[in-house]
Amino acid sequence: MKIFIINLLTLIVNLILVLIISYKLTKLTALRQDFALLQKNIEELLNETSYLSNTFLENLENKITEGKTLLAGLAEKEANLKKAAHQLPESPEEYRDPITREMALLYKQGKTITEIAQQLKTTKGEVAFRLNLDKKIKAKKS
Repeated sequence: MKIFIINLLTLIVNLILVLIISYKLTKLTALRQDFALLQKNIEELLNETSYLSNTFLENLENKITEGKTLLAGLAEKEANLKKAAHQLPESPEEYRDPITREMALLYKQGKTITEIAQQLKTTKGEVAFRLNLDKKIKAKKS
């Protein structure tokens, strides 16, 4: 009878161990699935991050190129303005119109077209137009 009880207790302990192992295996399987899902999500995030980085860098390179083009255009405009400034008549008195004469005087004093336009309460286009138009009229007379 003692053997029977020992066998019965051994069987119960074995059953408990089987249940524990079964429970742990189920948990392990769930953890593996979670791990696989997390691994897949990480790969997707890495791919998305890589795509976004490449897109950002491409846009940045385009903006840099655009900026260089704008700078080159500004340099060309600056050169043209400097060239035009050297072609203005030597003295403001050579201008026929008093407003244009005043604009030329201010320009000769080193004021920018924007500053002249603000001071005389007119547009930058008007100042540039008057200075260039009078220059052309003087050139035709020569």
